[in-house]
Amino acid sequence: MERLGSIIGVLIIIGIISLAIGIPIIQERREKRRNAMQPIERYQCKIVDKRVVATQTASDSPIKNAYFITCEFEDRSRREAGVTSSEYGLLVIGDEVEWEQQGTYVNITRI
Repeated sequence: MERLGSIIGVLIIIGIISLAIGIPIIQERREKRRNAMQPIERYQCKIVDKRVVATQTASDSPIKNAYFITCEFEDRSRREAGVTSSEYGLLVIGDEVEWEQQGTYVNITRI
């Protein structure tokens, strides 16, 4: 009887781990599918700001940086997009860029 209890416990743990891994994968695939159905929008804009958000989950864990740029469009509206660290290093405030968006996906290309 004790062995049955330990087997059930192991199965519950395996189920929780499977859900923890599977749910984000399913959500990402859904978002990609929704984005693929959206029209591609392209705009020319100018980079007006850059920022870095540093986060650390615990005092002994490594610091993770997230990089963002803010673009201003012809109508004076502004939007912010996350970029990779290498893109962040290449882009400068004042650069003219093309903002390409499809759903929630944004790509920034220097002109």
